[in-house]
Amino acid sequence: MPLDSKHRRDANGLRPIFQRSPGALQLLTEYQENQNNVRLAAYTGTIGVIVAVAGLILKSQTEGPKLNALKNGLFFGGGAIALGSLGYSLTLQTSNEGKLRGAVDQYNQQYPEDEFRLNFETGILF
Repeated sequence: MPLDSKHRRDANGLRPIFQRSPGALQLLTEYQENQNNVRLAAYTGTIGVIVAVAGLILKSQTEGPKLNALKNGLFFGGGAIALGSLGYSLTLQTSNEGKLRGAVDQYNQQYPEDEFRLNFETGILF
């Protein structure tokens, strides 16, 4: 049974199943909200990469001591944004897997006669 919507990996197919278990439904909602945060971190990281590349381009195309601080600021600042976003995204994704597993476990504890298991992998999509 497909659990994700057609547009993104959001486990929205579990929502009708979890309607009987408010705790599992709450964890699913938190999982979906965190997926939005992971997506935002990816966009922020992309902006950081663009800023760092702009710093590199400026470094190779322009000369002069007055621009050195700007060029270095763009390069190192953009790189820091990209790396910070990557770290945040990976950490959030890992903890988010726990929320989805916890939702399934909570449902299974409440309704052992309808127990089910998820086989899934999350990670960075390219």
